Amino acid sequence: MSLLRTLTKKISLVRSPKFYFSSALAPKKLTDEITLTEECIKKIEERQKNDLDKVLRIEIEGGVGCSGYSYNFRFDNSLTDEDYLFEKDNRKYAVIDELTLKLLKGATIDYENVMIRSGFVIATNPNAEKSCSCKTSFTPKESVLN
Repeated sequence: MSLLRTLTKKISLVRSPKFYFSSALAPKKLTDEITLTEECIKKIEERQKNDLDKVLRIEIEGGVGCSGYSYNFRFDNSLTDEDYLFEKDNRKYAVIDELTLKLLKGATIDYENVMIRSGFVIATNPNAEKSCSCKTSFTPKESVLN
């Protein structure tokens, strides 16, 4: 049996569904949250038309980008024991590792279609000290790194 940490969900009546999770492997861990906007969910569902196991992998890469840390998004079919899975109504949407989750706790993930680009973005990140204007990189608050 996989040790994949499946997220429990409590969907409230808000425009942007929130996905809550806790880990059965670490019951003393605080509950964190990430919000996926309706547009984000819609774009994930479009990409899943032929493959429901395909999920949006959200990653952070250090030492890259104008602010030091870079947001990365890609679709992935493979999950590891280290991943947290976001699902709603028994449908998988996104996956995130524990370190990335620490840096994105409380963030909102959106899909933007603007003149310079279209794609997934971190619309808000309460753990960012500063962010670049194109929403692709950020500098985390010192308190998050400790």
